[in-house]
Amino acid sequence: MMDLGAGTADMVCHEITGPFEVREMIASFGGPWGSSYIDQDIEIIFGEIFGEERIKEFQVTFPKGYLEILRAIEDSKQRFFKIEKKTGVHRIQIPFEFDQFMKKKIDDDLEDLVATFEYLGESGFAIYLYFFHISLKVNIIY
Repeated sequence: MMDLGAGTADMVCHEITGPFEVREMIASFGGPWGSSYIDQDIEIIFGEIFGEERIKEFQVTFPKGYLEILRAIEDSKQRFFKIEKKTGVHRIQIPFEFDQFMKKKIDDDLEDLVATFEYLGESGFAIYLYFFHISLKVNIIY
């Protein structure tokens, strides 16, 4: 049995030996491998791209917009697992307020800033400004 929660993943294996009887085959084990760690990594990436102080300022100035970002991260994770053919590119839709806020706070071109950002040895991320998406390359490991 596997219990994949938001913050943990727990596994255990039992053999059914009779009515209302089981034998533990593998002891329960698990760890901090839940999907909330994906959220934390994406928040760290945003902080590295746009600056942690700017992200905090956006959160205070536009709390609804910040919640929209968190919802968009969750929505993008849900879409990722529904896609049968995974291309290595995954999009997170960003609220318009975030785009406008960062344009006012950052002198550099946002497209260049994101495109030149390096994460785990890869770069070339993209912003599609008509909806302001950030495309993240996703390496799928089985």
